[in-house]
Amino acid sequence: MKIRDENRAVVCCIGDGGTSKGDFLESINLAGAWHLPVVFVVINNQWAISTPRSLQSGAETIAQKAISAGLPGHIVDGNDYFATIEALDTALDRAHGGKGATVIEAVISRLGDHTTADDATRYRTAEDLKRAWEKDGIKRLQNWLHDSGLWSPDKEKTLQADCKQTVEKAVEDYLATEAEPPMAMLDYLFETLPCALQTQREQIASKYRGGDL
Repeated sequence: MKIRDENRAVVCCIGDGGTSKGDFLESINLAGAWHLPVVFVVINNQWAISTPRSLQSGAETIAQKAISAGLPGHIVDGNDYFATIEALDTALDRAHGGKGATVIEAVISRLGDHTTADDATRYRTAEDLKRAWEKDGIKRLQNWLHDSGLWSPDKEKTLQADCKQTVEKAVEDYLATEAEPPMAMLDYLFETLPCALQTQREQIASKYRGGDL
């Protein structure tokens, strides 16, 4: 986009744990050196799977990692919709103005398990989770919309019902879709299938035609 002189910018998101990896540090360094139009949004939810923020990095804040790349770094309350949007708008104005990249650290709390294979009760207390729910950004925005007369419980119920219907219809359509043959797992990986995988595909196809799969 910069080479083409396009007035565009890239917004990319990463978790707090990801900022301890080399590719993040290399990326912000490159963005700083080349003055690239990028906004790096770090979603700091306090946990890299089960590793707490305090053990992830020696940096006092994640935003200050931007300093090493010559970039501005900002911390916002990620549960505050308006503060987050303002920070994003400022960073995008900077990028569109040809002034380079920005790192934004949006501080929130993870309300669920990291994945379906995770059990956050092993490393996080119920009290911590309760406090996190009290600061939930979606609930805060919902309360503001209600207080401003821009939203209501009735509208919320209607929206949820519409969303449920849309999801159920999508599930029905998916379940009604004819299953692909097992060979399809190799059909969309390469322009030209490598020899080793060609052999595997032939073996799969033979078993499939023979009814063994």
